[in-house]
Order: sequence, then C-alpha cells, then structure tokens
Amino acid sequence: MKTLLIIVNLFAFQTMLSQSTKEDFSSFCQKFFGDSTYQISRIVFPIAWHQESPTIETKDSIIEKSNWSYSHFGYYSNQFNVQLYDNYHKQFRATNEMLVSFEGVECGINLNFYFRRIKSKWYLIKVIDNSD
Repeated sequence: MKTLLIIVNLFAFQTMLSQSTKEDFSSFCQKFFGDSTYQISRIVFPIAWHQESPTIETKDSIIEKSNWSYSHFGYYSNQFNVQLYDNYHKQFRATNEMLVSFEGVECGINLNFYFRRIKSKWYLIKVIDNSD
C-alpha cells in the first residue's frame, strides 16, 4: 500500500511540475522579438511564409534557416500594447496556439505570426503577410 501511495504521489508531483514548466507566452515574445540568436532557435524550419494582398501577387515561400533574417518586426515600436481578453478576469484560456498580429491602420501593415507550444516551449510555425 505504501508503494502505491508513493507512486501516486510521484505521478502527481511530476504532472504538477510539467504544468508549471510551461513557458509564459509574454516572456517568450520579449525574448523572441528582442534576441536574434533566441529567435532563430525558436522557429520550426523550414517555415512557410504566405504573402497576399490586393496590391501584391499572392506568393508562398518556404524559408530555410540559412535564409532567415532577424527582425523585431516592430514589436517594440509601440509605447503601449493593446491586449484583448476573452473573459472579465483578464486571463487567457490555456491553449497551445497563439497569434501575434501586427496591424497598422494607416501604413497597411498586416503581419500575422502563428506560434505553437511544442514540448512546453513556444515556436514560430508560420507567417502570413497580408500587408498592402
């Protein structure tokens, strides 16, 4: 009986530990958009880059790691972030997918970064560029 209790406790502790080691998305974004070495280490290569807009011909590209150019993509250019929540408690639902969207009203920027949590860490998996 003691052995069973110890195994159950170890399993519960391991489950609790694995849940608490999930990477925080906001902290991840600070590093991803601010550090070139970190950024390239957190992209699933080759990565799909889809470009489509009314003024530019639709173009699908596959970017290899050797062709990736670091950029903060304007992540730090705003003096404040507007955050939309899906509930009144200002908490996100726990999902393994996140979207970072850069939308410029007057400049025509519409750049969408799709992230997925893989083994408790966030990775960029595709980019869709709908900019003018």
